[in-house]
Amino acid sequence: HIRVPQTEINFLALYISNHSNVNNIHYISDEINDFIRNCEEPDEEHRGLMAYYYDDPAIREKVFSAIPSVRDVNGELVGVFECEISGELTVSELEDLRSYLTGQASDGWGEGLEQHGVKTADFGEIYVSFWNDSNDWSLQTEEEMGLSQAEKHTEEPSMGMTM
Repeated sequence: HIRVPQTEINFLALYISNHSNVNNIHYISDEINDFIRNCEEPDEEHRGLMAYYYDDPAIREKVFSAIPSVRDVNGELVGVFECEISGELTVSELEDLRSYLTGQASDGWGEGLEQHGVKTADFGEIYVSFWNDSNDWSLQTEEEMGLSQAEKHTEEPSMGMTM
């Protein structure tokens, strides 16, 4: 179980490991994140991709939001779904959430994202995909990736993820 006191809201980040080979990660991540925010649908404003989750009412209640972004993790540009959670996710619930977000990365939200070019200062127009079918691709929690607080490289202190 992932335990979070009922009165406390924490963040669970699910990282996409795909071994990117991009230089100038900090600059390009800002441009990609701006693009992602600008493409946000009105329904996604507060809950992100959880606005479309209807499968398990317990997960819908516990996971308030799932916000996609990219981040520099140890010099690698990775896709992240930051999930605001309240309560406790069981192993089964975490797997269901992971399955839902994998589907969003491959066929739903992510498929739409990869069809639009992101204009960048250093690289011109690029296309970003949160998915590929290689054996390198995975969706992991910070704990599963073995990340420490210093390795997360987030510039948003309010998004400190502790699980």
